[in-house]
Amino acid sequence: MGQTNPCYRTYLAILEMFVIGQYVTVHGDVISHVNISQVMVEDGGEYSCTAENRAGKVTHAARLNVYGLPYIRTIPKVTAVAGETLRLKCPVAGYPIEEIKWERSGRELPDNLRQKVLPDGTLVVSSVQKESDTGTYTCWARNKQGHSARRSGDITVIVPPKISPFTADRDLHLGERTSFTCSVTRGDQPVRISWLKDGRPLGPSERVSITNVDQFNSILMIESLSPDHNGNYSCVASNPAAEISHMQQLVVHGNPPSRPRD
Repeated sequence: MGQTNPCYRTYLAILEMFVIGQYVTVHGDVISHVNISQVMVEDGGEYSCTAENRAGKVTHAARLNVYGLPYIRTIPKVTAVAGETLRLKCPVAGYPIEEIKWERSGRELPDNLRQKVLPDGTLVVSSVQKESDTGTYTCWARNKQGHSARRSGDITVIVPPKISPFTADRDLHLGERTSFTCSVTRGDQPVRISWLKDGRPLGPSERVSITNVDQFNSILMIESLSPDHNGNYSCVASNPAAEISHMQQLVVHGNPPSRPRD
């Protein structure tokens, strides 16, 4: 018989240690539970339960403390959005823990006014900046006896798109032509640009043409205006950080007044 893959054996061991189940009571309440067999120090930490339905989602979290030496689980790679607030929890186990610190490039945090470390060891960075906050962060935990553990993780900051506002000519008449140019002046790649009319994707029946000049510029052209072209036109730009849009109303008047004859 062939040998069992070591990774598969590890996966089976995890399944045996953690048993998750749920049931519905006679009153319609859904009860979910997690059972941990042979509890170890590494099992300590924060556990979250999330309930979700069509109306929304709610989460509750609580810590499980297991007596033992400090231990820090793997810190996954984190992607933060520029301009927003980043909260990074140190996944520490072991109890009791006397102190939790954060470092970056050998310097203890906080090292600027945008950073602070909460009593529970959570690192909070406000108004995240791509150049200043991208990098490797190290969490360090110590107990009263001087035993410690440390673990590092990478943080990547991505910049959401920004659209340069465009306007429509206020004196447009039937049969004339017009265009909108959507320019994305900021934002990390990949950037996707699309157009909407009155909140819906533009189709062939709209009688417009769209030219994507490059990945940051798109032109919507109408060759011959008609009453059907009245409406709100939106350019939508999205990347992994966010989706933003800019809307402009287009009003088509009747035929232009005829020029007086000489």
